[in-house]
Amino acid sequence: MTDAEKIASLEEENARLGRRVAALETWAQTVGPLVNQLQGAVKVQANPLADLLNLSNRRRP
Repeated sequence: MTDAEKIASLEEENARLGRRVAALETWAQTVGPLVNQLQGAVKVQANPLADLLNLSNRRRP
């Protein structure tokens, strides 16, 4: 493999990894707020979302 071929291969890999990073950043922007909401629901046990997810550690009568 020539130097030019190695460079081209590395540039292709770099572009692929860049696209993967962008996809993961988009995923994190989508999932992050949901995780925060779930954490808030756990903290506030009276929250309907906590009850829905059975995270309140309370038994219903």
